[in-house]
Amino acid sequence: PRPGPVHLDLAFREPLAAYRPGVPCGAPGPDLVGSTRVVAPDALAECAAQCHSTARGLIVVGWGNALSSAALDALAEATGWPVLADAISNRRDHADRVRAYEALVRHTPFADAHRPDLVVRFGAPLTSKIVTQWLDASVAQIVVDPHDRRLDPHRAAATVVVADDDRFALDLSAAVAALGGASDAGAWSRSWRQADADAARALDGVLDLHPTSGAAVVRTVAAAAPADAHLLVASSMAVRDLEWFSAPRSDITVHANRGANGIDGLVATALGIAHASARTTIAVLGDLAFLHDAASLHAAPHGTNAVVVVVDNSGGGIFSFLPQADLCDADEFEALFGTPQSVDLVAVAQAHGARARRVDAADLEATLADAARTPGLDVLVVPALGRADDVAVHRAAWAAAADELR
Repeated sequence: PRPGPVHLDLAFREPLAAYRPGVPCGAPGPDLVGSTRVVAPDALAECAAQCHSTARGLIVVGWGNALSSAALDALAEATGWPVLADAISNRRDHADRVRAYEALVRHTPFADAHRPDLVVRFGAPLTSKIVTQWLDASVAQIVVDPHDRRLDPHRAAATVVVADDDRFALDLSAAVAALGGASDAGAWSRSWRQADADAARALDGVLDLHPTSGAAVVRTVAAAAPADAHLLVASSMAVRDLEWFSAPRSDITVHANRGANGIDGLVATALGIAHASARTTIAVLGDLAFLHDAASLHAAPHGTNAVVVVVDNSGGGIFSFLPQADLCDADEFEALFGTPQSVDLVAVAQAHGARARRVDAADLEATLADAARTPGLDVLVVPALGRADDVAVHRAAWAAAADELR
């Protein structure tokens, strides 16, 4: 009865890198509340009492949620808590959502001072590993999961509510409001909003100086996508850069193959979204992800209107952010993890029937807008900053946010 693929996760101690095997780390599962998508009155009352007595709470929304904006707004208003919504949750469509939570939690003084006492989460954990580890099992967490998919890889949930997202959010909102809302949550929420505005301004300032960084390219695509478009982001850096740096959009739908991670089939996914929705679809992929599935271009259904933006940094950019970059020497790292490629990506796309061209980052917004208006299949290859330099830009962004928060 659970939707989606079967995905078996084997938990090993981090980092699983440089030939060092980990050790399986099991833990008992959380208590389950509800089983028929409706929560019993006594269980709902207990959750409401927890929220009412907690000023320092957070609402977290990840992929796979079935929450409406209205229900989320109602719960945020009733509790007065900040909302941390992943870009791929499609629930960043409100001015009060915290956008720069990655930068905030990376700043230790803020993270220490703003550790919540209670979290109510809808859907999967956030893409951000930093924030997910910060919200560990020492923080009381209520996870709402209508399909009992166990979207809790870190075993952090104290309670899993098997209930309809909207029904539970609205019922909980009413129950908390009837108790008078969360106690003294106003100052807590204001401190998050002010810090978020300061950090977001600092992040934007750094990316403005480095328009060819992968993060800036993703930010440009997300901002330039036409209203009512679909946006697919690849599972490695693109989904993270969207989460960390892009401004919220309420008029596009974001997709990612989270939960079945990998770089296989992303072109096909984008074309399937475009065909099924009959709406403009834009995909942002790294060069390796594009090459893994370039052959799907030739199978684009007639009438498909899709644009594939390829961030070309000649290799697997995400590994430069992971422990492998420090545990291997440079040559070994390039051979095993960087896996640089020298393929003519434009020629590959053209061979499969797509309109393809290289586009400078400075011209990307205008070119993307034109391609999105023109029916057919376009591939835009954007030469991006080298992988090591891209890591430096990210670090500069985190440092700038920390300076602003100080």
